[in-house]
Amino acid sequence: MSARRVLALASLFAAGVVVFGLLPRWTTDSVVTTEPRSARPSDPPPLRAIRAPSASAPEKPASEAGGAAPAVPPADEFGAAMTEGLTALERDAPADARAAFERAEALRAGTVAVRDGLARAAGAVRAQALAGHRQRAEAAERLEDWPTALREYEAALRVEPAVRFAVEGSTRASLRAQIADRLDGYLRRPDRLSAEEVAAEAEVALDRASEITPAGPHLLRQIEELRARLAAARTPVPVRLFSDERTEVSVLRVGPMGRFREKALELLPGSYVIVGTRRGYRDTRHTLVVPPGQSPEPLVVRCHEAL
Repeated sequence: MSARRVLALASLFAAGVVVFGLLPRWTTDSVVTTEPRSARPSDPPPLRAIRAPSASAPEKPASEAGGAAPAVPPADEFGAAMTEGLTALERDAPADARAAFERAEALRAGTVAVRDGLARAAGAVRAQALAGHRQRAEAAERLEDWPTALREYEAALRVEPAVRFAVEGSTRASLRAQIADRLDGYLRRPDRLSAEEVAAEAEVALDRASEITPAGPHLLRQIEELRARLAAARTPVPVRLFSDERTEVSVLRVGPMGRFREKALELLPGSYVIVGTRRGYRDTRHTLVVPPGQSPEPLVVRCHEAL
């Protein structure tokens, strides 16, 4: 080996010794400058103090560290809300499902799964409302409570405007409510049936009511009672009038009765005005109500107040 090569190797060796000898001190000096000067001897070594935690190292629970319990991660909250919503749908609680999906929406707005859940919950809410209106309407129909049935069908149409059962039910209930109300009107005021035009209208209402099938017990009773009232309204009732043989008696809408002491006649049920006149005396006027199928009390018609 030449003298030049020997000299070069010796120089490299000396340089390495110097570098490796000084490296520990340089490293220690660099770390120490980052630590507070008041560090206690029991503190962990400087190199451990500046080491970053490993990504795979699990953190200790907050309870072990003496702090509060950790908050549920957002991903866990979202999953819990979705699970709660789906479970509520399975147990037929759409309102609870909608509330759960709305919480999930607040955590992840626009998520496809959330939109699907909200749509399913909304559909279930509508279906539940429709089922309730239908059940109450059909119960009212069985009782022939047509105004209540109509209200329930109309409420169902506000939920779903074209749902078939409510469209058909509202038409049926509206017709039945009108017929029932019309029949009740004649039955509440049977005295009006003595007027021929009112009796004719009642006959038309009876014909329409008789065409309804099936007819419930209440409707059948209405039809039967109105027919009986119409028959009674067209049956004359015996009436007795008394006078003094000097008073001219007239029954308006019927005609003059002349002078008499006692007179028997037959009048159709209704209200009548009976007038008495006599020369030199004040006229007298009476109202006679003739009820169907029942004779009224005898009426005295006599002019007794001289002018």
